[in-house]
Amino acid sequence: RITLITGPNMGGKSTFLRSICLNIILAQVGMNAACARLRMPVFNQVFTRIGASDSLARGESTFMVELNEASRIMRHATDRSFVIMDELGRGTSTQDGNAIARAVLDHLRSVGCYILFSTHYHDLVARYEGVDKAYVDCVIDGGDIVFLHKIRDTISPPS
Repeated sequence: RITLITGPNMGGKSTFLRSICLNIILAQVGMNAACARLRMPVFNQVFTRIGASDSLARGESTFMVELNEASRIMRHATDRSFVIMDELGRGTSTQDGNAIARAVLDHLRSVGCYILFSTHYHDLVARYEGVDKAYVDCVIDGGDIVFLHKIRDTISPPS
């Protein structure tokens, strides 16, 4: 029910999350999903927290927008919901962001919803047993990063 994804910035994590979300929505409404095979339950809700920016009109920082979105998801998610979260906690310090990501993930895990969660917090990923772990692969070639745009099963090397 839970997949944690790591990988470098610009490696394709957010694009992967968006494509999974779109395919889930297509399948939910009876359309063809862009995949060879798909097996999933019918979800009562699909929640996303992808990308964050401030809301100057409402006087909210990027961090506040992130927390408000996470709070809404935590209040409404059920064991029949699908939740996608992209790098929760990036709008604050590493220590605080890690703690927030862990608390939100712990809560959602206790709810029993399906979760696709990307993060740069490798210690967060290492902390969880019994969940799927994947990473967006890249190679270093002569000092340059080459993004492979492939999802690999297991924990990634530090990004």
